[in-house]
Amino acid sequence: MNEQMRGHKKIFLTFLLCISLLCWAGCAVFNGSYGRLMINDEVRAHFESFNVGGYVYYISGTDVEPRAIVGVDKNEPFDQGLWKQRSFTRDTLEESVRNMQVKASSVGLRLYGFDITDSTGKKVGIWYSVQDSTSAISRDKEGRLVVTTPPLDVYDRAPRWKTFSY
Repeated sequence: MNEQMRGHKKIFLTFLLCISLLCWAGCAVFNGSYGRLMINDEVRAHFESFNVGGYVYYISGTDVEPRAIVGVDKNEPFDQGLWKQRSFTRDTLEESVRNMQVKASSVGLRLYGFDITDSTGKKVGIWYSVQDSTSAISRDKEGRLVVTTPPLDVYDRAPRWKTFSY
């Protein structure tokens, strides 16, 4: 191998090493500052048994057909943002959950329960919605939990089999 080829090989390997380090650092920063939604059947059962204990509740969307319902731990500081706080009773939670079920099933979707965890993995709340609902979970400068609301079109996302035509 001549000297010019060795020089190109060193530059290429250095470039690959730099790209790899940047990707690793980016993943570490991203994963270190955001929480997650993690599917949990116990949370789904919590909502579908209309249990109102243990959380402060918020909805996104209309009172009749929420796009999502979240329950935030009572001891957790929360930046409400676009969420609407609801003081659910068993009956009003049942009404909201049933309306969400009807809406979701009418467009071929299912509802799921999720744990809301912060960037350290600590469970800070619960979430109920269709699986496609996405959210960013973080902390603001004051340490309050920030949870973005789901997309406006969450019920308009028909499953692929419904959009397929012959």
